[in-house]
Formats: sequence, C-alpha cells, structure tokens
Amino acid sequence: MFSTAKRNSLRWICTTLLIIASAANGQTTNTSRAESQQLMNAALPFAEQMLEKHGEFFPYGQALNTDGKIVSVAGHSEQQQTQSSEMMQIIKSGFIQGAKSGQYKATALV
Repeated sequence: MFSTAKRNSLRWICTTLLIIASAANGQTTNTSRAESQQLMNAALPFAEQMLEKHGEFFPYGQALNTDGKIVSVAGHSEQQQTQSSEMMQIIKSGFIQGAKSGQYKATALV
C-alpha cells in the first residue's frame, strides 16, 4: 500500500514539474500552481489505485486544455506488446503536438 509519505512526495514532485512546465509557457506562478494542482488531482488517483491493486500500471496521460478542462490521453501502437517506454514516447509526442497547436496548457505523463 502507498504510504502517506510516499504519496505526498509523489504529489510534490509532480506539482513542481507541472509548475516548471507551465511557467515555461509564460503563465504566472499562482495560475500555474493552481492548474498543476488541478491536473495532478485528476491524474494521480488512477495510478495510486492501480499500484495498490496490481503493483504496476501502463503509462497514461492527462492534459489541461485551453478551456480549462482535463482530458485523458492515451497512446496507440500497432504492436501487440508495446513496451512502457515506447508508450511514454507516443504519449509525449501527442503532448508536444497538442502544445504546439495550442491545444494544451499543461500535461501530465504518469
């Protein structure tokens, strides 16, 4: 089971990374922090649930779009057995495309 200390540490790391990414987009720190917290609160519960039940999970993503809505992001590969690292790269590429097109304000790869 995930201890409170580990959960808090994971949340702190995710918040810090999301704030840095949002600040790079020119957002204020307070706005970045609030949006990062919102995204993290949406993204982490599923990972925690999967870790507690199965001890692992397949990579997934969530993004905050420009309307302020959180959307789930998944990758797709033609291969039957895709490695986690490959799936992370697929999701990351989707995030990059979404950021370049102005679709996403913040992203979380979990």
